[in-house]
Amino acid sequence: MNVSTDGAALVLDAGTLGLQRREIETTLGRVVVHTRAGVVGAGTPLVLLHGAAGSWSTWTPLIAEWDRRGDMAGRALVLVDFPGWGESPFPGDEGAYTIEALGQTVLEAADAVLDARTAATRYRLVGHSLGGFVALHLAAAAPERVSRVDLVSAVSFAVIDSGAHPVRAFRRLPGFTGLLQGMRFLSILPGRGAPLVRFLTRLGLLPLLVSPLFDRRRPVHPSVVAALGEELRPRAFVAGTRRAARYPAAERWRRITCPVHLVSGDRDVFVARDDPAALARTVPTLRRTRLADTGHFAHIENLDGTLEAWGSDTRSAG
Repeated sequence: MNVSTDGAALVLDAGTLGLQRREIETTLGRVVVHTRAGVVGAGTPLVLLHGAAGSWSTWTPLIAEWDRRGDMAGRALVLVDFPGWGESPFPGDEGAYTIEALGQTVLEAADAVLDARTAATRYRLVGHSLGGFVALHLAAAAPERVSRVDLVSAVSFAVIDSGAHPVRAFRRLPGFTGLLQGMRFLSILPGRGAPLVRFLTRLGLLPLLVSPLFDRRRPVHPSVVAALGEELRPRAFVAGTRRAARYPAAERWRRITCPVHLVSGDRDVFVARDDPAALARTVPTLRRTRLADTGHFAHIENLDGTLEAWGSDTRSAG
């Protein structure tokens, strides 16, 4: 991995992007949301859902570029920290931590933060990794609430298989399966592995540990690496994977009727080679774009390529 200040940096001061921090009570407890009010008639509000080992800040390079280009001028934005990630605490009842509950939490949070001027019955969902998984669930379970879905490096069938059968799935998805076992180990350590992660960070080993997530030829800003170290939440990672392994994806995702656009990298260790094709066979409305020399964070590693893939779709009313 090429750690360089040439890469897209995360924006950690929400106010710089006009975002306001809110705390909302939801099905899974208190959730932290960063939001920006929209303008009447500007288009469908966007709800952005981060992936595992992420939070609202993963979207800040994308938002900054949208602002520079004027692509989303006036749109309301809602950035949700999933329970167990970012500043949102893990729910007290781990048994309640399901894909269905995560989806419900997203809708409750979005409904609560949008004011009367921009409140909408439908949202456009943008999901990275685990956030893409939840976005697909919402598109299937609540079609009246979702106008379209944009997936960035979304995990799907191979991750389901890895969570359910890690030994059998290792050859199919070794990067994710190996990370899952590491997260399971960290989750049983004192402090759920946080002291160990901080120690490895002080030794300067964090870039090496997270390097499989990125294409080595693309520059990655140090702020991205630091955020990954901060957001390594073994308990939430393991719980999310466990719930995804039990999720009937093929059955439910066939019901999706809204437009879906998948952008993924050809070097993504969390996406098996057959995943995009399997997803296309399952979701009849899916359109997909494969980005060259790009890892698991397409919206950061290859921001221009991601926006070019979306093209005019990004500025459409949906």
